[in-house]
Amino acid sequence: MNKRTILKFYAPWCGPCKAVDAIFDKLGNDIFEDKNIEIKNINTEDNINLAQKYKVRAIPHLILLDENEKILKEKTGLTDEDEILDFIKER
Repeated sequence: MNKRTILKFYAPWCGPCKAVDAIFDKLGNDIFEDKNIEIKNINTEDNINLAQKYKVRAIPHLILLDENEKILKEKTGLTDEDEILDFIKER
């Protein structure tokens, strides 16, 4: 299975971002490790250039990248556990 990466864009003051973080915490690292997915948390206030590179306009914003850093999927806004599980499914 190829390595994939989730870029999880957030800001410390963002309530929906905290809710998404809680869902990731509830799911635990094992589910992402089993699917060979690395999670990178990116504070948009500290990483403006990266947010601009990926055209992040609202947060929370999730981007799933393949091993070549090609964008596979994107999701913006508050999400639930089922949507995150669907987001990480291989197609």
